[in-house]
Amino acid sequence: MIGTHDNQPLQGKNLMKIAPPAYLFDFDGVLLDSMEAHVTAWKEAIVMLGGSKPDAAFLDSIRGLSVKQIAPKIKEFYLPNLNETEIYQLKIKIVNQKDAIYFPGALESLEKACSIAPTAIVTNAPRQFAHTHLAKAFKGETPFPVFAREDHPIPKPSPLAYLNAAEKIGVTKQQIKKVIFFEDSLHGLKAGVTAGMQGIGVAPKHEHGSLMSAGAVQCVESVREYFDL
Repeated sequence: MIGTHDNQPLQGKNLMKIAPPAYLFDFDGVLLDSMEAHVTAWKEAIVMLGGSKPDAAFLDSIRGLSVKQIAPKIKEFYLPNLNETEIYQLKIKIVNQKDAIYFPGALESLEKACSIAPTAIVTNAPRQFAHTHLAKAFKGETPFPVFAREDHPIPKPSPLAYLNAAEKIGVTKQQIKKVIFFEDSLHGLKAGVTAGMQGIGVAPKHEHGSLMSAGAVQCVESVREYFDL
């Protein structure tokens, strides 16, 4: 599995035949099964602030975006008279109190990735949310860097989130096209693909087509499947 690098980008199943310069993981939806916690928190925040219950289509459209990207949309459609900061701060407060679990094999996949190449998490989630859940899993201290929303100059789908993280863990410009990243949303996939990296779509099989169309070089139903655990 581990080998030397050449100058050509890796494709499809060949991604597992050679060690990349780095693995970058999205958090929500890839490692942490937190979608229901986020959706419920947004619903509760909107209703608590006097808005109507958001529909499923709207909630699906904000998947993968950061709270600061979602708040203006909620203000526009549900809470036009409120401040965006008030909206997302309440959502963060609610979601930090909710439980979320890791997908089966997610933590083992992180450990395997760390044994192969430099590894980091790159998420649009607020730092407090990411560190709260990671601290539970790793007993207070994570063995890899975590780049949360506050660490990005601009959140995904901008490529800067991934480029910034890659640079900080020592990836050179020449190595960028060999970096492997894992994403479950079109917004996140666009960020990594635009950065020039190799995207692995993580989603149920019925979503693989849309992720491949958006630039994923391979799709799996879980990171455990990718690392063959």
